[in-house]
Amino acid sequence: MSEFSTSSIKNKYNNAVGSLKDLGGAVIGRPGAAKSFTHRAYNSMSGMYYGAAQPFRFISTMDSRTPEQNAYGIGYLGFQLGVIYFTSRFFESISKGSVVSSSEFESLYRVQGGGSKMRFVISPNEISIVGSDMLFVNIGQETRAMTFLAKRGEDAVLLKIKIDPKFVEKIRSDAVNQNVGRLFPGRPQIVDANKAPDQYGIPKEYFSELLKSINPKSIEIIRKQ
Repeated sequence: MSEFSTSSIKNKYNNAVGSLKDLGGAVIGRPGAAKSFTHRAYNSMSGMYYGAAQPFRFISTMDSRTPEQNAYGIGYLGFQLGVIYFTSRFFESISKGSVVSSSEFESLYRVQGGGSKMRFVISPNEISIVGSDMLFVNIGQETRAMTFLAKRGEDAVLLKIKIDPKFVEKIRSDAVNQNVGRLFPGRPQIVDANKAPDQYGIPKEYFSELLKSINPKSIEIIRKQ
């Protein structure tokens, strides 16, 4: 079968469409979708004809093919480039420890008291932040938070707070490594990355948006056993 035949181009086109569908399934947490997407993306990129390796060859030989073949080929080219881009973002997300979830919220954890500063002040219907220093929290890493709680004094507590995923994505997108934080004042910092993912220092410039993303009624206070 020629790599530029109608059936071959259709197969590549359908594979690209399938990759994007699997990516969508992975994002919403459909079982097996992430594995399927990874397999499709690997096969697609390792054998790609139009995505990056031979687009000029395809374009230069368009006159020798039918309009149907060219239409499928151009469509495949667009899908393939999309797959490559979203594949890189997908694995970048995994490398940063992002959690693919269908939840409508993310859980933020902070240990305070028992030697750690009391930064969050909680009232029945309101939550505020005291001070302007960097606020250290983690996202979705309850085991890490419980381990840290165990090392604090007897009056330490662990706060578990539901926050808007959009704010979490902003933090993940804007964050820089702590060792270069001085070069990016006002940006969140990735901290203790060798101990657990999704641990951040949040600067005062983000406090207002953080507070707006919190549901005050969702706050859980976990005390030492």
